[in-house]
Amino acid sequence: TNEYLYSEAVRQIVEINDPVRIQIRDKALAVIDAFMRKDEKIKIQYASKFAGISNAWKKWQGEVLGLTKTKAVAKKQAYEAEFQKRVDNNPTWKKAYGSLLNELAAAYEQFGPVSRSRDVFLEVYSKIELFAIVAQINNLIKAEGQQNFDATLEKVKEKLQDIYKDYNA
Repeated sequence: TNEYLYSEAVRQIVEINDPVRIQIRDKALAVIDAFMRKDEKIKIQYASKFAGISNAWKKWQGEVLGLTKTKAVAKKQAYEAEFQKRVDNNPTWKKAYGSLLNELAAAYEQFGPVSRSRDVFLEVYSKIELFAIVAQINNLIKAEGQQNFDATLEKVKEKLQDIYKDYNA
């Protein structure tokens, strides 16, 4: 759940993370859609892939819309200001939690650019089937002994069949 996230984390979701993911999936869906509209066979082959890509795409669009409409960042900032006020008024809490929000702010400031890069990597590079194939071949190379190799080879064949079952080349 994102309910207890720090305000800066929510701001990054609304302004950085979800928008970059949405943009990448916009492009992916447009490419797939163009091919699906040209050929009924491709439409059938890629229907499941298209639906899978669009599920998270729709979720992120709804998340941005909902968090923006409800002014979630401003509400969290107000809640955090009240929290800090209460902490500052209690010596025990101040000692334990006095710098908590500042520490969170510093951490999220450092994390922002890394988070965006991580999202781009996960959305683009980790979704390329070729990398899944390379990973399977790497498992095959690492298999030690004939028995291990044979078992791994069968798993690789199954994975490749799964990857290519609805693949149009």
